[in-house]
Amino acid sequence: MSAVPAAALTEASLGFAELLADGDEAWWVEQRPTEGRSLLVSESGRTLGEATDGVGSRVHEYGGVAALVVDGTAYWVDEPTQRIWAQRPDEPGPRALVPDDARRYADLDLDRLRGRLLAVCEDHRGAGPPENLLVAVPVDGGEPVPVARGRDFYANPRTAPDGSQLAFSCWDHPWMPWDAAEVHLAELDASGEVTADRVVAGGGSTSAGAPQWSPDGRLHLIAERDGWWNLHVLGADGELAPLLAEDAEHGVPGLERASYDVDAHRAVVASLSPAGYRLVVVDRADSSARSLDVPLISVDQPRLAGDRVVFLGASAVTAESVWAVDLGGGGLRQVRTAGGGHIDAAELAEPESLVVPARGGGTTYGLYYRPRGGRADDAGRPAPLVVNVHGGPVGRQSRGLRLGGAALSAPVYWTSRGYGFVDVAYRGTLGYGREYREALYGRWGTVDVDDCVDVARHLVERDLADPRRIAIRGGSAGGWTVLCAATGADAGVFAAGTAYFPVSDLVALHHETHKFESTFDAQLVGPYDPDAYRARSPLTHVDRVRMPLLFLQGAEDKVCPPPQSERFVAALRERGRPVDYHCYDGEGHGFDQAAHIVDALEREESFYAEHLRG
Repeated sequence: MSAVPAAALTEASLGFAELLADGDEAWWVEQRPTEGRSLLVSESGRTLGEATDGVGSRVHEYGGVAALVVDGTAYWVDEPTQRIWAQRPDEPGPRALVPDDARRYADLDLDRLRGRLLAVCEDHRGAGPPENLLVAVPVDGGEPVPVARGRDFYANPRTAPDGSQLAFSCWDHPWMPWDAAEVHLAELDASGEVTADRVVAGGGSTSAGAPQWSPDGRLHLIAERDGWWNLHVLGADGELAPLLAEDAEHGVPGLERASYDVDAHRAVVASLSPAGYRLVVVDRADSSARSLDVPLISVDQPRLAGDRVVFLGASAVTAESVWAVDLGGGGLRQVRTAGGGHIDAAELAEPESLVVPARGGGTTYGLYYRPRGGRADDAGRPAPLVVNVHGGPVGRQSRGLRLGGAALSAPVYWTSRGYGFVDVAYRGTLGYGREYREALYGRWGTVDVDDCVDVARHLVERDLADPRRIAIRGGSAGGWTVLCAATGADAGVFAAGTAYFPVSDLVALHHETHKFESTFDAQLVGPYDPDAYRARSPLTHVDRVRMPLLFLQGAEDKVCPPPQSERFVAALRERGRPVDYHCYDGEGHGFDQAAHIVDALEREESFYAEHLRG
């Protein structure tokens, strides 16, 4: 057995951004890193988006749901121009539905009664921050017409089956959607204009989102119950009741793809708790629930497609793929594989779940992947360790084999080279309830670093990591954690670090970042004060850096622009500190192109080979 090449993780490997069901048929947005684009693909073999050069939304910079398929007619947002396109099965090519201008779209929904699409629109045509609103677009094309505006952000427009009501979610600064998003229910007149509007869930100290209608006109949504996002249904009396009540999360309010689906008789839920994922089917008549037998460590975006559930899932030996399971008790099968069959199964293993005491009480979680052979050399030393920090910072911990666009954080790349690898679900991570999530607030750059340090020390104490050869790596907010670790009191724990497109300067972040996150720093750090923000920024404390650092950056990044990294790199070079930097043309916040992912991993490997000799 030999080290898994970086190219093996990207070549002929696919990713899946969205999963849909149109009747009995599954559709998905398929990420193709070797082409540098995503396409809309059906189970029967239709492929759309090639003529418009890709499918993807850039609403809120991170993007929203970009595709919709109803009765065989597909609608999608074109990634390069952000226009909405449509194509019926009998049409030879797609047609644009909206003008080619500086507006972006996401989260499409069909209003059958009026022959129009509802969509989130982000209007960049004016000066200053873009306006977010809900618009209606005729299915034959035309100028978008505002339906709802006045709030800072909108998501999830969903028209009732009879066309009489519109549900949507919205929120305002300074909150993020997972803090205080609301679900609204609006009455529509014959022309489709809103005549009345009320909040049915969320707001204040709770959040709600992901509204969906069942065929019989019942509104379902994700709302908080005792600090957990659970699936609820709105009763005829206007009261919310949990359809599935448990200490687990059934989705995240905001622009994420729904983690549940509902039809005339059932609901299916991807349930995430500290114990891991379950796929649960709920009988809507009596709320009885049963878990489906799916031997996977990650499940997401379940969709009811006739007598099947189709969903995205991954295991330790299978990258996230499209799966189907029969509701009548049939077996699990892969509908579309991500690839990766060329990776030796002997290189892959189930991770060990870690539960580590957290400073100040509580718990920190992690997933530890053992190196092949257990030790890195013949001298009896424990293996070197790579500590991986996810982005977000309110984000999810990755699970399963990672290929394609996810290969940047693939454990097997490191374990096949004799490194241990640990994914840290630091406090702030989704899937562990509101209390765990909000433990990061006001302490960003402290709590996350503490948790990474404590997980690393836990593995050292168990003789699973060489204390002299520990690297820390992460992207975006994870890159911030790397730089905070490099300038913090426990910097000596780490021998090297890699920051992918990181935050390094809170003052610059406050002034330069995009609208969606422009007030998130108030939650993570505190009310804006330039002196306090400067004092909390790793850039201010470059003199404390002793570990070698590697920076890898996207030239088109609008979330963490290149100057954030470049100022830090320049300051290190002025002081003669070991640092390397590389910026990739054509990449934004996260790398999509296979050649760049391969190059980044190989650069990081060479960097550790030089600096973790111990």
